Amino acid sequence: MRSMLRPEPMTRVLVAGPKDQLEPMIESLYALKLVHLVDHHGEDDVITIGKPLAKAAEVSEQLVRLRSIANILNVAEAKEQEPAEPTADLRQQIVTLEVNLREEDEARKRMESLISDLDRRIESLRPFAILRVPLETYRGYTSLEVLVGRVTEDVIGLEAVAPENEVVAGEGVVAVFVPTASADKVREFLTKFGFAPVDVPQGEGSPANLLAAAESDRQKWSDRLVEIEDRIGTLRAKYAQFVMKAEDVLEVEIEKAEAPLRFAASEHSFVVDGWMPSSRVDDAMRALAGLPGVLVESMPDDESHEEADAPPVLLKHKGAVKRFEFLTKLYSTPSHDEVDPTAFLFLLFPLFFGLMIGDAGYGIVMIILGFVLSSKLKDSPDFADLMRVILYGGVFAYIFGMVLYGEIFGIPFHPPVENPHELSWSALLGYYIPYEPPIHKLEAFGVIDLLLLSVVASVIHLSIGYVVGFVNEIHHNKKHAASRVGWLFVLVGLFAFFAVLGRSHDLAAPVPRVVNFLFFDRPPLVWIPAAGLSLGSMSVPYFSIALIVIGIAILLPTEGGLAPVETISLLANMMSYTRLAGVAVAKGAVALAFNTMLLPLIINEDLFVTTGAVQFNANVAFIILGFVLIFLAHAMVLILGAISASIQAIRLNYVEFFLKFYKGGGTLFSPFGARKRKMEA
Repeated sequence: MRSMLRPEPMTRVLVAGPKDQLEPMIESLYALKLVHLVDHHGEDDVITIGKPLAKAAEVSEQLVRLRSIANILNVAEAKEQEPAEPTADLRQQIVTLEVNLREEDEARKRMESLISDLDRRIESLRPFAILRVPLETYRGYTSLEVLVGRVTEDVIGLEAVAPENEVVAGEGVVAVFVPTASADKVREFLTKFGFAPVDVPQGEGSPANLLAAAESDRQKWSDRLVEIEDRIGTLRAKYAQFVMKAEDVLEVEIEKAEAPLRFAASEHSFVVDGWMPSSRVDDAMRALAGLPGVLVESMPDDESHEEADAPPVLLKHKGAVKRFEFLTKLYSTPSHDEVDPTAFLFLLFPLFFGLMIGDAGYGIVMIILGFVLSSKLKDSPDFADLMRVILYGGVFAYIFGMVLYGEIFGIPFHPPVENPHELSWSALLGYYIPYEPPIHKLEAFGVIDLLLLSVVASVIHLSIGYVVGFVNEIHHNKKHAASRVGWLFVLVGLFAFFAVLGRSHDLAAPVPRVVNFLFFDRPPLVWIPAAGLSLGSMSVPYFSIALIVIGIAILLPTEGGLAPVETISLLANMMSYTRLAGVAVAKGAVALAFNTMLLPLIINEDLFVTTGAVQFNANVAFIILGFVLIFLAHAMVLILGAISASIQAIRLNYVEFFLKFYKGGGTLFSPFGARKRKMEA
C-alpha cells in the first residue's frame, strides 16, 4: 500500500564543507537533480545566509543583455531549426550580436517614429484637403475667427445666428469664417450638427498637395522600415535559436551562482539542508564523496517534525494513473504523511463520467478525440492529460452505453415497453439486436433503478473515503481515526434503510431491477432484518437504527455534541450522488428530443410509425439538411454532456469523497537542478 498510495519516502540530508569546495559541491548537486533545498533564513548571528558566487554579477549582466536581444529579435516568432550551440566565450558572442543588432534596432525605432509623426500629419491634413482652401487662409485674422471641424450633417440656418459669415463645406467637414464677436454663438450653434473642432496643421499652400507629399514620405519610410525588418528577420532566423539556448545556459549558471543564498554559511564553511528520495541517498553519497572536506549526513524521515518543516512530496505514478495527477494538484498537493488520492481518481472519475454519459456513440467519439488531441498536444502536458482523462471516460461511456443502457447517439437498441413505436436501432436497421440492456434511461422503472444505483455508488465511494481517513489518522490522532469508524457505522445504517426499502417483497418473483439483482436481493444485503419502527407508511429497520446509534455513540466523544445533527449532512452527501442518475437521464432525454425532431427530415416518419419500415425522404435536400442538423445537435449534446459529466464527477470526488480523508497542503518535490529547458518545452 505504501508503494502505490503513499508519496515517495524522503530522507533529510545535510551537506557541510569548507568554502573552497562550495562551487564544486553546487555543480555536483545540480548534476544529481535529487536534492530539494530547504532555504536557510539566517536567524543565527554566526551562521548566516550565504553570498552568491563571484561570477553571479557578470552572469546576471549577460542574461539581462541577452534578454534585451531576445526582445528585439522577438525570438518567439522564430521557426524551429537546429540551434547554434553557445561556445565557451559566451560573453563575446553576446557582445558581437548586440553590436550588430543595436544599429538595426535604432534605425527601426527612427523609422517607426517618423511614420508615427507622418500618420498624425496625414490625419490632420485630410479634412483640409476636402475643403481645398490653402492653409494660410485659416490664419492671420484680427477681427475674424475661423471654426473648422467635422460635422455629422449639413449646416443650415447659420444666418440666423451670424448674418455675416463665410462657409466652406465638404463631405463631413465645414469651415466657418465669422466675426470674433459672433464666434461663441456660432460655436454653440454648430454643436447641433455634431461639430467636432480640428486644429489647423502647420504649413502653407494647398492641403491636397501637402497631403500627397506626406503620404509619399510615409510610403518611402515604410519601404525603408520593411527593409530594416527584413534584415532583423534575417538575424532572427540566424540567431534566435542560439539566443534561446544561450538564455537557457545563462539561467542555469545564474541558478547555480545564486544557490548560496539558500545555504547557511559561516566565515569559512557552508551547510546545505534539503530532502531527497530515500531510495537515492546512496547515489548522492557517492557523487559527493570525492569532494575534499565535504561531509554528508542523512536522516530518514520519522514523521515527528513540525508542519512547516515537513518533507516535500514526490508523486510517483506511472502510465495511465499519472495522467490524473493534475486533478489531484488542482485540489491540493497531498501531504507527505497521507494517502495520495490520485489512484482513486484514476478509477472513480472515469467510472462516474461513463455512468453519466452512458452512450456508446459518444464514447467512441470521446475515445478518438481524446487519443488524437492528447497525441497532438504533447507540448501542453496539462491539456494533453485532460484529453487522455476524457479518453478514459469515453471508454467507460462506451462500456455503459453498450452493456447497461444499450444506447448509441441517443437511440436505444430497443424501444421502451410502454412505447413500442419509439425510434430504436432494431427498427432502423431492420434487425432485432439479440441483447436486452438491463436499464432504459427514459422508462420510469429505469430511472428508479438509476437512482438506487446512485445510492449504492454513494455508499461504496464514501466508505472508501472513511477507510482511507482511518488509515491516515491512526498513527497521528487515534481520536480522529475513531471518528471515521463512527461515521462508517452511520453510513452503513443509512444504507441499510435504503437496502430494505428497495428490496423485492417476494424473492421468488424479484423486481426486475439491476440494483436488486446485483445488491438488494443478494447476500449480505438480503440478510438485513426488515422488522423496524413504523413511521406512518414507512418502516425504519431496527438494524439500521442500531448502527446509527452505535455510530453516534462513537462520534459524541470524538466529534462533539453536534455529531447527531451532522448525520443529516451525511444523508445529504448520499443524496448528492443522485446527480449521476440526473445527468444520465437529462443527457438521454436531450439526445432523444433532437433525434425525434430531426430524423423526420431524413426518413418518412408516417411510414415508420405505422409499419416500422425505414424509408428515406424523396427530397435529397431535406436528407442533407437533416444529417447536418443532427450532426450539429449531437455535437452540442456531446460537448455539454462532457462538460456537465466532468464537473459532476470531479465534484463528487472533491466535495463528498476528499473531505472524508484528504487534507492536502503538501509541497511538491522540486530538486535543485531539475528545470524544464526552453529547447525541450
